[in-house]
Amino acid sequence: MQPTIFHLLHETENCVRFISGRAALDCLLNHIPDIRRAYIPLFTCDTVLEPFVLRGIPVQRYRLNEDFSPILPNDIGDDDIVLLTNYFGLTSRQVEETAAAFTGVAIVDASTALYAAPPAGVACFYSPRKFCNSPTGGLALAPWPLSNLPPKDARDWMHWIQGYARHNQQMQIIRSERALCHRTERLSAPDSARWDVFDWEKDAQMRTRNYTILHEQLKEINRLQLPESPPSAPMCYPLLSGIPNLRDDLANAGLMLPLFWPEVIHHTAATDWENYLARNLLPLPLGPHLGEVDMRHMAQLVLIGS
Repeated sequence: MQPTIFHLLHETENCVRFISGRAALDCLLNHIPDIRRAYIPLFTCDTVLEPFVLRGIPVQRYRLNEDFSPILPNDIGDDDIVLLTNYFGLTSRQVEETAAAFTGVAIVDASTALYAAPPAGVACFYSPRKFCNSPTGGLALAPWPLSNLPPKDARDWMHWIQGYARHNQQMQIIRSERALCHRTERLSAPDSARWDVFDWEKDAQMRTRNYTILHEQLKEINRLQLPESPPSAPMCYPLLSGIPNLRDDLANAGLMLPLFWPEVIHHTAATDWENYLARNLLPLPLGPHLGEVDMRHMAQLVLIGS
């Protein structure tokens, strides 16, 4: 089998496939001793806090500028760790610049940025399952050797596939997130095989094309200053328009969009940028099952709402 764009970008000798992105992060932390504090963005899923909390590592949350660049305090030391999020594969520059200037240990959360290459010398974790509609799958990548944990028993894998077939995709994703939360196994052989036959190159190409179509149509109403050409194939097109009730209008038209991330609303002030993002950011889908006609129809639905 010819290597795909996915393998060429990421999978090296210091790479391990896990059951989830959270498990991959847990693996990376196992290799970083004597962490004094962890700095984690406010705008992120609470799941990423758990490996730090379970280790007794004090966590401090940090804010973002409107271009998603981190606002880090001046007293961060060499024995601190900072989690840098590459949002949707579109903030690679911000991540790379921050990692280069930071003297402590940085880990990149690329769970929504599968096709973004890691900054030089920086550990990353990915969540390929969110891109290939698999109920399991995370990837740990580091500039140091990673322990080779035993593989997950393939018999435990079958109920995921059965459940995935029985239920609609959105409900299964929610159930998978909850069930995977505290599991740290290697990826099973069947799920690993699913990765190897998935057409990652086509997926990346279609996502990039679909992003370009949407950006051409919607950039004038998008509060986010997004790049004309994405630095890597993006997970979604993040639209922040400020149009009242647009999410509900799109839902009524049949386009159901998730919140990134609802828990942020509850632990931030109503005036915070992160709170505004969590309430109003619309992640328009870009998957390879969507063609140019779909993209233009989606853009038209948004523009009608404006």
